[in-house]
Amino acid sequence: MTRLRSPLKQRGAVTARWERWREHNRQIVQRRAGYACESCHSNMRPLELAHLVGRNNKGIGEPWASCAELTAALCSSGYGVVGCHQAIDRDLDPDLQKQLRQKALVMLMLRFGQRFEGISWSDPLDGIREVVRVLEAEGWSWDGSEIVRL
Repeated sequence: MTRLRSPLKQRGAVTARWERWREHNRQIVQRRAGYACESCHSNMRPLELAHLVGRNNKGIGEPWASCAELTAALCSSGYGVVGCHQAIDRDLDPDLQKQLRQKALVMLMLRFGQRFEGISWSDPLDGIREVVRVLEAEGWSWDGSEIVRL
């Protein structure tokens, strides 16, 4: 008799911890967006939590990549239409991606204080990376439920 594998995915403690963090921030982002896409403002398609700086592949890992400031509520694909989330993930709309990253950079700087006032970067992704580096150097880190200064 052959043993069948369980269809359930195995979830470790680390995976479960990040899933709780992402869900917490997904709820914040959806409320911020008024439950509509933050790009096209459609509320006709399901919303997805879009990571505007990727996860690890852009030099920014968890918890930063999933914090509310660096994510957006974007519509998914459906009904033969490419959604805003897929448009930025597949680089189909680089202008939209840059615009959303610029907004994310501003929100990140506003959340963490005045020391970033007046600073600008030609590439918002470079700005996000630099702000995260500065915050980590100042002792900001994840305490298991939120990003705080340790």
